Amino acid sequence: MLRQILLVGLIVLAACQSEEAPTKNADVDESVQGLGVRHDRLESAADELMRAGQYAKAVHVLGAAIVVHPGDPALYGKRAFALRMSGAEHLARADRDTARRLTLRALDRRIASKTADVQLRLQRAALRAEAGQLAAAQEDGRVAAGLAPMDAHVHFVLGNLSVRAAASADALTHYGEALRLAPGLGEAYAARGALSQSLGDVAGAQVDLDRARALAMRTDTAINDR
Repeated sequence: MLRQILLVGLIVLAACQSEEAPTKNADVDESVQGLGVRHDRLESAADELMRAGQYAKAVHVLGAAIVVHPGDPALYGKRAFALRMSGAEHLARADRDTARRLTLRALDRRIASKTADVQLRLQRAALRAEAGQLAAAQEDGRVAAGLAPMDAHVHFVLGNLSVRAAASADALTHYGEALRLAPGLGEAYAARGALSQSLGDVAGAQVDLDRARALAMRTDTAINDR
């Protein structure tokens, strides 16, 4: 245990001494290869660095964590954020793609054993859409709708997928159904308002966007009153 704590300290120190642009830090990576360092300790150290605004240093520590645990999509997601905050958007994009690919792989495994899980279907639909796999995303949406036709969030996701497919009429129908089922779903008002605005319906868009803002303010007030 003491050896692991000391090693984590040395890794963080190596990262903190590096003021270079965020790139692969070979010294940090090689220092953990084949050793029993827990990636969650490295992840915690990176979190502390990011809270302190030291994003370039956090990149190096997260790189070490990824060496220890390369299959964790959350590590790639965090490093993507740190890279973006460090101004390395091209590297951040690659990490976001990796995080998405690993998450999709995990969702595929879970859905294979839980074929009727609506939330898993919606999560995979959203990620597939982000990855440009629109037909597969829409299929997940259709399956989710068949499993839970009265679920407002299902229709909201179907509306988003329809927007991506440039099927505006279908999107408006799905957003309308989502709001019929859940009149307090502010994100559906916001999405329908943005779509209506793009279609030239300025008056309709304003009504929806005003409702979305009112619901958001009501939610903020409720949280502050707790």
